[in-house]
Amino acid sequence: MVLSSSSNNTRFYTRKIIKAFVRCAGEKGLTGFLMPGKPGVACLEGPESSINDFLRITRTQLFASVAPSSRKMKLIHHESITSESRCFDSFSEVEMACLSGTHKRKDLTDLGELQRFLKNAGCGHAFSLIFNN
Repeated sequence: MVLSSSSNNTRFYTRKIIKAFVRCAGEKGLTGFLMPGKPGVACLEGPESSINDFLRITRTQLFASVAPSSRKMKLIHHESITSESRCFDSFSEVEMACLSGTHKRKDLTDLGELQRFLKNAGCGHAFSLIFNN
């Protein structure tokens, strides 16, 4: 399992890049999810060679049209797992509720919802790996 996070993730705000990211992950046989927003989070499960190939394609092709200052993707955690221990059946985009109220940004993800999502998927430990790193 590879966890990636970005607090400056303008690259995940366009539908075109989100769709290409999800499609490419599926083509590489990866499972997991992409959560656009702020922060953006991606979880990749699969063979290490497939993950490395996916990350290479993502950084060189999918993000080619994105300004370099917006391409930041921090790999947070890398863990070897077996096919049987994957938490997800496929790779998909997940949308979490955004915080509302008086904050000027309307795209701040409700991290409590993300924490519940990870726990229900059987990888609740990932939340602390992402945000306590």
